[in-house]
Amino acid sequence: MNKHVLIAMDYKNRSEEELKENYDAANSVTAAAAYVAANSVTAAEAYAAAAYAAEAYAAAVDAAVEYHLNRFFKITGENRKDYEKALEEMRK
Repeated sequence: MNKHVLIAMDYKNRSEEELKENYDAANSVTAAAAYVAANSVTAAEAYAAAAYAAEAYAAAVDAAVEYHLNRFFKITGENRKDYEKALEEMRK
């Protein structure tokens, strides 16, 4: 399970600092899965400032993150439900 993807999936509950650290860590990993996760975090960060200005941007953030997460799961063949279950456990 890729921890960078878990953080990207939980980006709404993460601070900007956590997202930046996640981006930096994922960016240093050369695996394709980490690369996709880094793109997810980048998309979330890029739209985050705009989301505060207008609610319409929140939908764009969700769509961008969802797009990159879907790419990750398609490329790696990993099971998204496993990640969702892990997120539930993390939030307890």
